[in-house]
Amino acid sequence: MDRRSFLHLNAGLIAAPFTCRAASKKKIAAVVTMYTDDRRLKSHAAVIVGRMLNGYQPNGVRQEPRTTIVSMYTDQVPPNDLSRGLAAEHGFKIFPTVSGALTLGGDALAVDGVLFVGEHGDYPTNDVGQKLYPRFELFQQIVDVFRRSKRVVPVFSDKHLSYSWENAHTMYEESRKMQFPLMAGSSMPLTIREPDLELPLDAARSRAVGGIRRHRRLRLPYPGGSAMHGGAEERRRERYFGRTVTRRRSGLEMAR
Repeated sequence: MDRRSFLHLNAGLIAAPFTCRAASKKKIAAVVTMYTDDRRLKSHAAVIVGRMLNGYQPNGVRQEPRTTIVSMYTDQVPPNDLSRGLAAEHGFKIFPTVSGALTLGGDALAVDGVLFVGEHGDYPTNDVGQKLYPRFELFQQIVDVFRRSKRVVPVFSDKHLSYSWENAHTMYEESRKMQFPLMAGSSMPLTIREPDLELPLDAARSRAVGGIRRHRRLRLPYPGGSAMHGGAEERRRERYFGRTVTRRRSGLEMAR
């Protein structure tokens, strides 16, 4: 499932042993670590959830939301939090637990999709400077509702699944075992590029240069820049060991 398909929730929903339910206007539960948008920080929740609340304008063309945010759980509520005001403006409800957001305060899953944004917030860091976002822990609470309800819905996880490989692998395997669509990654490859860069699929070229800002502490390429560069590069045709190999279609192509 590509990113735009998840946001529009037009993909087919998987049945047994856990079943998914379709509806004309999909109801989305947002599970986020923090929701702010000011001169200091525009959180990922504001970037992604904000478009689902207010729509957006790709290439200057107004795109109305095709889904409805009906509930939200925020793991942290800083003084500049916006979620409470947005709830009053847009009519969704803030719940004190992940379970409440997914069940709308009831006993069973009551939404058609989960938007999971575990990015930004006041969390500790490990010895290599990684911020220990509770993505794994919040994901387990989402999965617990699926198990109790004997029903699943698509889950979109912003960015990577976890700072821990073991936790990320567990999250992936749980999605496979329970058969619910799971999408994770950056939204950067889907952003508008100026000047426009749209390479033909399977374009033949010998090299590419990308300016990628490095993480200030880890000395690694900044994930957003890497995603943008990779989204274009995965459209190329290369030769490996004398064979012509066509790379898989990237999210950029699949999102059309």
